[in-house]
Amino acid sequence: MKTIAIIDCAIDEPSLACYNRLLQLGFPVSYHSACDFGMGTLQNVDNFYGAFIFGSISNVEDDEPWHRELASWALSALKNDFPLLGICFGHQLMCHYLGGQVVKNSTSNPEQKGSRQVTFKNQFGDIPEGEVLEFVVSHSYRVTDLPNDFEEVAGSIFPNDIVRHKTLPFVGIQPHPEASDHFIDTEFEDAPLNKENAERTKIDGIQFIINWVKSYCLKDADKSFSELTNR
Repeated sequence: MKTIAIIDCAIDEPSLACYNRLLQLGFPVSYHSACDFGMGTLQNVDNFYGAFIFGSISNVEDDEPWHRELASWALSALKNDFPLLGICFGHQLMCHYLGGQVVKNSTSNPEQKGSRQVTFKNQFGDIPEGEVLEFVVSHSYRVTDLPNDFEEVAGSIFPNDIVRHKTLPFVGIQPHPEASDHFIDTEFEDAPLNKENAERTKIDGIQFIINWVKSYCLKDADKSFSELTNR
């Protein structure tokens, strides 16, 4: 069965709750741990529609061996027209390796935690220019400068919350559209999200993911997978 590969970059607690959320919603996903087991299970990209590169408490500046292995695999896959969605750390890692700049947030507000409204500056699938969606955020680093072969899709108090490459099938998103109830409860245990905001982030997050799937993964999808995106 062909799947979307979930590439987990967690170095503490595996992101199984977020993986299970996507699975329970009907996405054909499979689980792969980049930091624990490397890229061996992902060598045959023909087995996958594309891949999500999840977040991590590891940062690009750590320059771990598994960072380099993951980035090398991802760059090769992109050049073979393999769709990738980088989320938080995955967004930063790939923007870094594709020529962008990743910086630490200012000392006055080093860690962004909570939810954030993001305004779309360009159309993304069925999401029109000017649309505002709300996402969960939890990050201490962000992407600033982009090379000319990128464009900003959406921004907020920070630019480049969502970006895409102009010629390669890569999209990066700083927030967490995949966030599960467990993710929200544990990440914001000391300052819980308002229930209404938490529910909105889950709805908007899946809307974004479905639009990524529609834009990048349906060219060779079977009928059942195509029906998933008609929500």
